[in-house]
This record gives sequence, C-alpha cells and structure tokens, in this order.
Amino acid sequence: MIKAMSDEGDSRRAFLSNTSAANEAQKNIAAIADLAKNVRGSIIAGSIKNDGLTALPRDFTPGPMDVICARGKQAYNHSGNRRFRISIEMKLEQYKQATSKLEKSLIVSAIVDSVRDASPGGGFVKEEGGRWYEAGDHIAREKVGQR
Repeated sequence: MIKAMSDEGDSRRAFLSNTSAANEAQKNIAAIADLAKNVRGSIIAGSIKNDGLTALPRDFTPGPMDVICARGKQAYNHSGNRRFRISIEMKLEQYKQATSKLEKSLIVSAIVDSVRDASPGGGFVKEEGGRWYEAGDHIAREKVGQR
C-alpha cells in the first residue's frame, strides 16, 4: 500500500512537471507570436519587405525606364517619369470610357505591368534614408491614380 502511494505520488509529480513544462512552452510560443506581430519588416526571398517596399541592391540607381515615386523637380523630370506620364495620357480616353471598376482596374494594371516589364531591375522605385526600394502594387497603383 505504501509502495502504491509512492508510485502514485511519483506519477502525479511527473504529470505536474510535464504540465509545468507544457505551460512554460505555451508561454514561450505566445511570446514569440507577439514578437512576430510587432516586427514590421520580414525577410522574404532574401530581401527586406516593409510597408510594400522591397529593398533593392545598395548600388542601385534608377534607370531611364524606372518611375521614381517622389515629389519634386528631379523626379518629375526623370526620363522614366516622363514616359510614364505619356503612357497614362495614351490610356486616359480608354479609362474614361470604361464602364466597370474591373475594366478600369485592368487598365491601371496594364500601365503598372508595362513599367515593370520595361525595367526588370526596378520599376516603381522610392528612396528612403539613402536606400532605394521597389514599390509594391499598392503604391504603384496609387502613382497611376495620381495622374
């Protein structure tokens, strides 16, 4: 009887020990999940993604087909931005005559795709903190909508 109680006590201690370990593991998992939620940038395919921006190589400089997403005379006069404005003007009448949101969205997508196809290393680019980033779809579509 004493041996049986001893075995029962050992089982109970082992159970409580495993339960404590499980609770601790659950707390650790929750802490890691919270940490992951708080991290703004994440590493995706070897480049940092942040707010729809993908970091370009440090030695990147905008080419003649890139559209610079910025204010000011330098961005406005960049050859890629001038071409971009012309391509929008060419599609403007088609956009005005589109009768559905889907048709309009397809026109905007075609403009975004044409810029990206013409400049595979960049496309819609933005400089922040001395580093160039490729803008995501949301920013690119907003840029088309500005015109």
